[in-house]
Amino acid sequence: MRAAIALAKLRALLNWHAVTTLRGRRAALEARRRPPLLWASRTLGTSVEAPEARRLARRAFLESAARAELRWRPASVSEMAVDGLEHLAEARSAGRGAILLSAHLGDWFGLPLALAAHGERPHMVLKEPPGGFGRSREAQLAQIERDGGRLVLAGGSFPVLAALLERGELCWIAFDAKGSTPTTFLGRRTRLSQGTAALALATGAAIVPAFAVRAGARRIGVLHAPIDPGRFGSVGELHGHLAAVVEDALRADAEQAYPPAGALRRAR
Repeated sequence: MRAAIALAKLRALLNWHAVTTLRGRRAALEARRRPPLLWASRTLGTSVEAPEARRLARRAFLESAARAELRWRPASVSEMAVDGLEHLAEARSAGRGAILLSAHLGDWFGLPLALAAHGERPHMVLKEPPGGFGRSREAQLAQIERDGGRLVLAGGSFPVLAALLERGELCWIAFDAKGSTPTTFLGRRTRLSQGTAALALATGAAIVPAFAVRAGARRIGVLHAPIDPGRFGSVGELHGHLAAVVEDALRADAEQAYPPAGALRRAR
């Protein structure tokens, strides 16, 4: 698998540098570079021409090729190492379930499957129903259901998720999806859903930040110490804290957060 990933990144690298060598097609090829450059400049808060933005855009371009290569090997997701499983037991020590706070970072679709391989049964919140995610993603969603998890559509999901948490279940939610709450996120104002914070405060369920990234040919899931919603006085206060937690994760592995999803995607 390591060789396949290296070859995919090499093809992407040649594709990236073709922009500067094929002069007759420069405009068309620059258009291919523009989306990652815009995303990188917004992520870093710099101009498109800034050297650090161009370096991040290049790394993200190569990383997207590596991630596409891994999608052809969905069976390997269950082999993902997961660090911090003890945090799930801590989060559920009061007898409630826990919210897995995630984001569109790395192999974010694969983490629920990796947890299922460790005997867990996460229920996944989706903005859209299955049917439009592509073959590999659809296969992963089907596997989540075979493992005993539910696919819950975000619209009107609050009572369903609250009931699952009361039964001690795990609910997986991507924080960086579009919503209606103005939020400062990655250095700019956008709109995110504050449903995760509202759900945690209403049910008392702890929140476990959970992310998955690629390290060479390995996929690694990382669970962080649980966040106690009782420490926060309002939905808005907790929502702001969760935004900071997710932002830190996205910045730490920024190249694996491209292409942007949900509220991070902007019309070009």
